[in-house]
Amino acid sequence: MLKSTPRFTSICLLLLTLTISSFSRAERDSLSIPLARISVETGVFFSSHEKFQTLFETNSAFNWQIGLDVGTSTWKIIPWGKFSTFQFETLTEASAPYTAKLVQFSGGLGFPIALKDRDELILRGGLSQNIYTVNDETQDELGMLMSIGYKRSLHKNLDILFNGAYNYSKNKSNPLLNDWNGFTLNIGVGINLIG
Repeated sequence: MLKSTPRFTSICLLLLTLTISSFSRAERDSLSIPLARISVETGVFFSSHEKFQTLFETNSAFNWQIGLDVGTSTWKIIPWGKFSTFQFETLTEASAPYTAKLVQFSGGLGFPIALKDRDELILRGGLSQNIYTVNDETQDELGMLMSIGYKRSLHKNLDILFNGAYNYSKNKSNPLLNDWNGFTLNIGVGINLIG
């Protein structure tokens, strides 16, 4: 049951409104270049909860993400959205498979800080819709995340990305794996589709 979906839908509508506003402003400002950057990232999620280490004999898992930044080249605040997922899996003492998976939809605002002509630091903050699946039981909750990233332009429309993020999310319905807080370290590429 996705009881938090209406709240997350409101977040998506707000991001859409900001996107339309950014493109309309870009049309009025000849110095602004519309931005629609698709990013694909991969890396590692590190859980901060000892139960993951106990159950799965590791506190880290491979993760991948796909995201979208929208706005213009002159905006100081950039709306963004992202999809990400990771999974832990192991065998219990009874040799039955035990899995824990997180699917996350997140969105918020980014604050780019120019370092050099081709380098940028990006601070992000936002809310997330987290869908937890532990074995066959699924539950969803809202969460928060913060990140700091580094972007280097390799070409006019091609960037390399490095990101570190802290993810705050709680699965209140599962007393064993209720704490999904942790860090992600990712590397990826970004492509501006319309700039």
